[in-house]
Amino acid sequence: MKYWVMAFILINAVACGRPDDAQNAASADPQSVADTAVAEAQDILEQAMQGKSPNTDLEGTEKCVIFDSGLIPSLFNVNESLISYRRSKPLKSVGHVVCLASWEKPNKAELDQAYTAAIMEWTRSMGQKDRKPQPKPTKSTNEVSLTILGDSFDTSNEAVADLESKVATLSEGISVTVGGKVHETKMVFGDWIDGVGDKAIFSDKGDLMMAADGILITVKVAAMENTDLDHEKAIELASQIIPQL
Repeated sequence: MKYWVMAFILINAVACGRPDDAQNAASADPQSVADTAVAEAQDILEQAMQGKSPNTDLEGTEKCVIFDSGLIPSLFNVNESLISYRRSKPLKSVGHVVCLASWEKPNKAELDQAYTAAIMEWTRSMGQKDRKPQPKPTKSTNEVSLTILGDSFDTSNEAVADLESKVATLSEGISVTVGGKVHETKMVFGDWIDGVGDKAIFSDKGDLMMAADGILITVKVAAMENTDLDHEKAIELASQIIPQL
């Protein structure tokens, strides 16, 4: 069980960020990886509170060029000038690279206004018998991400076997303790997908996790009218990215 599994645990367990030396994480148990990531996150927070800028060196994120050099505008039919690109390699604990693209939805103002109104109505109903349920915010931005994992394999078969092992582990669920609280990460997966890399599968969170040419990547799209269309775009984007990695 290598550090991709650790990444999913930490993303769900550490509230202060998305914590990502890889060799140490590859052999560590989930709890030690979580503890290391929390310590690193706290160190960054302390630096920020002291007015110091944490290390923002993006060395190792070069492959994000594949992601942010024209694929998104053409695939999603959106003007390049409207897209914000970011590269993230937050912490040493997990060591994978995240490439992100986002742009506002055309009806962002309407969505934000509707959510604000719903929050006000929910606030007014507090203490009443017919108290309204707390509204969930509707995303007013479209988001697409590519995660390139640090795992390296000599053969495609080894990468596929590792992906299968990760899926099995996450399906069973993993627990870690952060700040005295136990956090469990458990995912539900669909069927294995043919024709995307060497092997691929969607999680219930919309992550297209795949093995291709001896590496592991994840693509996630939240930019379409529904989940099925998001999945279609994720597969299309992955198919264009894989040959360039």
